[in-house]
Amino acid sequence: NRLAPHMHTLIHEDQNGFIPKRNTFLNIRRLLSVMGDTPPSAFEEAVISLDIEKAFDTLEWDFLFTTMQRMGIGPKFIRWVRILYTNPQARVKTGGVISESFQISRGTRQGCPLSPLLFALAMEPLAARVRAKTEDWGVVRNGTSHVISLYADDALIYIRSAEEVLPPVMSLLCEFGEISGLIVNWGKSCIFPLVGWSPARRENTPS
Repeated sequence: NRLAPHMHTLIHEDQNGFIPKRNTFLNIRRLLSVMGDTPPSAFEEAVISLDIEKAFDTLEWDFLFTTMQRMGIGPKFIRWVRILYTNPQARVKTGGVISESFQISRGTRQGCPLSPLLFALAMEPLAARVRAKTEDWGVVRNGTSHVISLYADDALIYIRSAEEVLPPVMSLLCEFGEISGLIVNWGKSCIFPLVGWSPARRENTPS
């Protein structure tokens, strides 16, 4: 795969899904570290856990190709990807019965090793927009700022104040969904306070 060796330079280290030598354990360790260092007074800080609805099936191709161009990926490679996504068709097997062929107009190809890399590219503009708000939105632990971590379409956004930061975060996510096709499923997404999970908070809680 010609794209894989370049993913480390194209995709920020906040994204650990399907990038060579990165894995979900890095996100878990980061979350546990942030929670463990949360002081009892940081009762406004929280984490938003996002679920993208049918993520790999809903990505708009025009958005993907535009993103690849803006990242500096060569026109020849993009042209080959466009060919892969020209008039694709699929069938569905249900109870041993195979349906008629139908046209696919969005999403990444199932079973294709290139698909998770393309999806990571498509998520990077959102991650970059969130990272640009690190100072306004994020939390700080031991001198390090935290605002977003991702594993493919699973994202955690760290916020310093749910009351102040959640509205602009939701606005950004809705805007991104409209142009990319990657819509947040708010029914499966959640927000939880950091202070409730902190060892410091538990040690000071009366038994």
